[in-house]
Amino acid sequence: IVDKVKKNEMYGQIIATTMFVDIIGFSTITQSLAKYGKEGIEVLNKILYEVFNPAIDEVHNNSGFVSSFEGDGFTSVFPEPANTHTVCQTALHISEAIRSSNPQKLKFDSCDFHVRIGLSHGPVDWGIVGSVDYSTFYFKGSPIENCAFLQKKCPDGKILLDQNLFRKIGEEIYCESYKENYVLTGCKQKLNSSPPPIQSSQVDREIAQRFHSVSMLDNKSAGEFRDVGCVFISMGLPELYKDINDVVGRILTIVADFGGYFEGLSYDDNGAHCLIIFGAPSSCENNALQAIEFADYLRFQFNTEFRAGITFGQVFAGIKGSIQHSTYGVIGDVVNLSARFCLQANWGEILTDRCSNEQILTTYSSEFIGN
Repeated sequence: IVDKVKKNEMYGQIIATTMFVDIIGFSTITQSLAKYGKEGIEVLNKILYEVFNPAIDEVHNNSGFVSSFEGDGFTSVFPEPANTHTVCQTALHISEAIRSSNPQKLKFDSCDFHVRIGLSHGPVDWGIVGSVDYSTFYFKGSPIENCAFLQKKCPDGKILLDQNLFRKIGEEIYCESYKENYVLTGCKQKLNSSPPPIQSSQVDREIAQRFHSVSMLDNKSAGEFRDVGCVFISMGLPELYKDINDVVGRILTIVADFGGYFEGLSYDDNGAHCLIIFGAPSSCENNALQAIEFADYLRFQFNTEFRAGITFGQVFAGIKGSIQHSTYGVIGDVVNLSARFCLQANWGEILTDRCSNEQILTTYSSEFIGN
């Protein structure tokens, strides 16, 4: 993305193999460690490093890159000429690395991690959207949607690939048929050498400030537990880059006006979505109310092309990722719950949890629709 900004190339298409890695167990252990305060933070940071670092290193060392972090997992893209055989081998290595990270040996509580991985292949569209003041980027297309869909259908601890990837590499791997897709069990031939990692330019501060605030770039915090308002938004974005740029550019400006933190724009089998946080890295007077007011204003702007889920509660807020590639974000049950509320909402509707609703009773009216 940095290289494309420097060349003033704002959109395009690549042929790539895609991988969605979902690490099951992070949210549970985040809530468990929260009650231990500073010691809990230290343990959680150690776990984040030991789980994410080897996984993301595998991606980068095999001609791939992380396109987005989402909750407890991430999506990665391996553009051609990256070898699809290498990507399958990388997925196997990541699965084994996470399985052997041994989170049972925690100081306070025990918790098992397991991983689900989805793999696909095909044309991927990318774009850099917004303005020189507020920018973000996206990767979209059927391979992005398919790998996200597959990890949801994947048995725990397994790697699932679709027909598109199987047609390209089926003769080179061991796999088992599973509901019109395939469970990857091994590669028939181990590659003796790894492909060269993708070489990227050094990120200079001027470009970095397009995507992150100055306070975020200067943030040295290892992480903390914070009470935040989570606004998970699903949008019916247009297909053309110019139109996506117009809509997302408006959203980024509104997020900044309301004092929220835009964690990123992602696509999956449910379409385009983004997570906005109120209360981290900086706090508002009433994070839950600010989240509601932001979502209500955005609904007025986009009407039927918008739906949202809002939750309020404690999360881990800090750096997630690896030394090679990391981002600031939040992890916790309330984050996952906001996403589920959003997907249950009708278009033009905002669903909130009880905790958020209790903090806005004097300002907004709501209707109880069930647990």
